[in-house]
Amino acid sequence: MNIKKLFLAAILSASLPLAVHAAVKVDVIKNPYSGARNSPELSTNPDYIHAAGLERLIGEWGGELIRPIQDIRLNEEQERQYGEWNRMALANANFADVVREGLQDDLITIGLEANCNDLLGMLSGLKYDSDGNSRRVGLVFIDAHGDFNIPETTLSGMLGGMPVAIAAGHALHNVRKTTGLEEPCQ
Repeated sequence: MNIKKLFLAAILSASLPLAVHAAVKVDVIKNPYSGARNSPELSTNPDYIHAAGLERLIGEWGGELIRPIQDIRLNEEQERQYGEWNRMALANANFADVVREGLQDDLITIGLEANCNDLLGMLSGLKYDSDGNSRRVGLVFIDAHGDFNIPETTLSGMLGGMPVAIAAGHALHNVRKTTGLEEPCQ
């Protein structure tokens, strides 16, 4: 079993006791904006995970997909904005809005993300309710690398090595704030 299937199974399994044998209500959101330079702005990574039979797996593990899988896109005004990192942050703000909607409907949200940078949108959506009130959110980050670099410490210069540090408020404050994370996560 690959790590993505294992992670999905763990999320749904952890939710089953809370559901008291009812199907776990699941929302799936695809965010293809990577913020990467020198590569296409929209990643196909979320589509690969979706095409691998995600709906079937959700059903097999006791989940019920409540609404059609949603694709995050920039609106017309956001499309005119400059810079890959800025546009990724704007897409993450849109991602956060959809995550927040799912929380209001008591859904477990599964994010199919372009890369680690989309963590910022998921955190923002979980951290603030629709009125902007802050909630306590924990993060368990499992990845091949720490993603806790900042521009001064990165060897590669990749934004994908920085999202946890950005969320914690150690760097790129404009990116964090644009995603909707007004204050750093602690």
